Amino acid sequence: MTESVRSQTGHSVDVGRARELRRGDTVRVRSAREIESSLDEAGELDRLPFMPEMLPLCGQTFTVQARADKTCDTINLTSCSRKMESTVHLVEARCDGSAHGGCQAGCLLFFKEDWLERVDAGTPAVTAEPPSDELVQRLQTATQVDAETYRCQATQLLEATTQLKGHKHFLRDVSTRNAPPRQLARGFLYTFIDRYQRFSRRLPARLRINGGDPFPDVRGPWGGERGITPTQDSGIQAGDLVEIKSLPEIIATLDHRQRNRGLWFDREMMRYCGRRVRVVRRVNRLLDEATGRMIVTKSPCLILDGVVCEGDFHSLCPRRDYAFFREIWVRRVRPDGTVEPDHDALTTPTNTTNDTTNATGSN
Repeated sequence: MTESVRSQTGHSVDVGRARELRRGDTVRVRSAREIESSLDEAGELDRLPFMPEMLPLCGQTFTVQARADKTCDTINLTSCSRKMESTVHLVEARCDGSAHGGCQAGCLLFFKEDWLERVDAGTPAVTAEPPSDELVQRLQTATQVDAETYRCQATQLLEATTQLKGHKHFLRDVSTRNAPPRQLARGFLYTFIDRYQRFSRRLPARLRINGGDPFPDVRGPWGGERGITPTQDSGIQAGDLVEIKSLPEIIATLDHRQRNRGLWFDREMMRYCGRRVRVVRRVNRLLDEATGRMIVTKSPCLILDGVVCEGDFHSLCPRRDYAFFREIWVRRVRPDGTVEPDHDALTTPTNTTNDTTNATGSN
């Protein structure tokens, strides 16, 4: 028997499991009082934290971006290998990092279905009642472990998920509208190719494709005798229009692990080569998802508008993490539409710390 409470619209609703949501559905985030009744003492539901950054979203109306039935393990870097229950992502409902030391990753938030109510398209937002002081204190206490260590949905991902097994999740992507058939075919194909390539390394050479190496292969020439990867400071700022360089130009800046100064260039980022996009912000504060410690990077990177991981190479993970770009991977576009020439790249051993581990997840 489920408990009923009065919703923000004045109607009686169940606080228990909501019926399954799908991509494109319109929902409203429940009031803080309704959500509070679903949380344990740690401010969690099914081990997933409800974070302080989510409180201002109460009462707002969103479109469901996707079901979060599966997600990449960005702690152990094992790609899309985790399963989550009764959870969705909402269109551009991202964490602003305000309660987590100013983290600039901009992660797409996870919402339990119990925290949402389905509404008709076009339904306006409502003014949500303020959260109780007890809830605010509970969430703040659960969020900050010490001066430099935090807990968030990303750091608690393994506790909130289980191991993803088999391939039926691809079929579920269609039934839930997470992926259209064409994207499903791409995701399944790339998954098959990656698994064959790994398996083929144990086979005779004649049965290997490209020696069993990843495909497409975007590993660069740097490392070993060639030393550290080049870097470039172009002074690019938020709001600047930039053109993403061609794939060969970017590969020329990478080492054998697809990295430039520790930042990984994911194959998901290839689709954006040649595009012109606006810079959202420069990034130098990120939480280490494995430890919860704040990392202040020595080599800033860029977040670009609309440039996210689509999941094609990660079993159609719907998380849509922002891709991080080095300045050497883009060129600023002048007001007249021409592109600024490259500045001289630096290859001196400054800023050599691997201060960021990856761009969009795990390969």
